[in-house]
Amino acid sequence: MKIGKSKELHDNTFGWDNEYGSLEVNVREFRASKFLISNGEYLEFYKSGGYHDQKYWEEEGWAWKIRENV
Repeated sequence: MKIGKSKELHDNTFGWDNEYGSLEVNVREFRASKFLISNGEYLEFYKSGGYHDQKYWEEEGWAWKIRENV
């Protein structure tokens, strides 16, 4: 994946100074839902303590959460 706006002269579209340059990174495979989540659904998840429920975390993420006490 490559992000950023080209500094080439032929790229004459508007851009803020922090949009120029590029960064290329490899992104691990991931899954995403095909359904949108509403603000209400997210709030319900948050209020129900979803962030503190290990079933919603991959092993690496849960270990980070515990180690960093977040």
